[in-house]
Amino acid sequence: MQFWKKTLSILTAGFLLASCESYVDKVDEIDPTAPTDANIPALMTATQVAYQGVMEGEMARLAGMWSGYFTGSDRQYTTLYNYNAVSADFDGSWGNVFAGVIKNARLLRQKGIAAGNRSVQGVAKIMEAHTMGTSAALWGDVPFTQAANLAQFPNPTYDSQTAVYAAVQTLLSEAITDLSANVGTISGDYMYDGGRAFWVSAANTLKARFFLHQGQYQQAINFATNGIKNPDLNLYAYHNREYQKTFNIYYSFLTYDRSGYMTAEGAHAVRLLDAGDRLTRNNTKTDEEARLNFYYQSGLNTGSVEPNVLSSFDWGNDPTEDGFFAAEARFPLVTFEENQLILAESQARLAQTAPALASLNLLRSYYNSGLNLNEGYRGLGLRYAPYVLADFNAGGIENRAGTRSAEQALLFEILEERYITFIGQIEGFNDIRRTNNALRVPANTGTQIPRRFLYSQAEINANTSAPRPTPDLFTPTAIFK
Repeated sequence: MQFWKKTLSILTAGFLLASCESYVDKVDEIDPTAPTDANIPALMTATQVAYQGVMEGEMARLAGMWSGYFTGSDRQYTTLYNYNAVSADFDGSWGNVFAGVIKNARLLRQKGIAAGNRSVQGVAKIMEAHTMGTSAALWGDVPFTQAANLAQFPNPTYDSQTAVYAAVQTLLSEAITDLSANVGTISGDYMYDGGRAFWVSAANTLKARFFLHQGQYQQAINFATNGIKNPDLNLYAYHNREYQKTFNIYYSFLTYDRSGYMTAEGAHAVRLLDAGDRLTRNNTKTDEEARLNFYYQSGLNTGSVEPNVLSSFDWGNDPTEDGFFAAEARFPLVTFEENQLILAESQARLAQTAPALASLNLLRSYYNSGLNLNEGYRGLGLRYAPYVLADFNAGGIENRAGTRSAEQALLFEILEERYITFIGQIEGFNDIRRTNNALRVPANTGTQIPRRFLYSQAEINANTSAPRPTPDLFTPTAIFK
């Protein structure tokens, strides 16, 4: 493996870990100076911060280690990497979902209703739907109907995974209708700056995603057709250079908070991108060197291969060489890239071979431009020439062993492209489970990759409605069997 490396001016000052102890320990929880309410712009921003934290934070790191994107290399991350997780490990993620996003998104909807602002209601419904759909994908049955309303439902019942998926689709449809009514402004929206049409595109792609999860391929095609049509419409989490405020969450964790805990040494995704590895996906029409180096580097915070956290203000590199996990790097939530791959996979599964290949090649054309990478990586080795059907025939460059039909080989390539495209995102873990690990991503230990997240221990202790006995890591959910 060969990584391009910039000579860096490494910070010599040690990065201090944030204290876990609160400044207000033992102070009465009733604070007369604390705010009891917030206006729509403030609540919109706060909910978006919580929303991106769920999609980009702890849940994404764990899903990434269990998907072959990252390696647990120190302390509890070594334990988690090897599937030795316990319910208490999920307390933070569970709380972030329900207290951080769902409660606030529902409050935001109420404020939108009171103000007659359908646009605010629409955005709140999209954030709730995305978060609840992701949670149902990871945990299976979860509280939904009675969630985030402790006063009325102190022990919220669990809705079935399929019921939550149906409710998510309803929320997204309502959001599209609300936003299309063009009633009210979306103040406090830093993701799309109040752009209703952008949110509608993202909602359609999310509908397509959740239909794909359930194998409803024609429905997925229908909504992806109205989804995110170009990268300028992508929904991102945006970041800046203030530690404990605006950092990219991966950067904060990997460089400031827990340096060395998570690397990518031996990670399956690295091996697929590396032209020198026997598992490489590089071929005469595909050169992944630039993408490999954009996502991964060697010898930054550790002596290992690790996620690429190069950040010009901290590391002294040229800003065009910032990595995918840089402090100021935006993080993808719902994208054109995913939308194209939903189309490609769904078309391939419905034996629409020519349209599937066209959808894949449209994405490859975008990757061939290098615009998905920072400029400093584009000259390293970048090629995504269009595939033709013959490439997938027995003996073709995408089916050399001839062990698959052309249609199967094309589907495999689409799934593999999804796997690489989702580096760092939760959706890669969802793909492994819903396809029964069609790509044969190796387990970190034993023979199985986990099939779900564990229920929070705090939830089990506090909610008499929590499932008992609780399923273990290797019990499939109803949809991803």
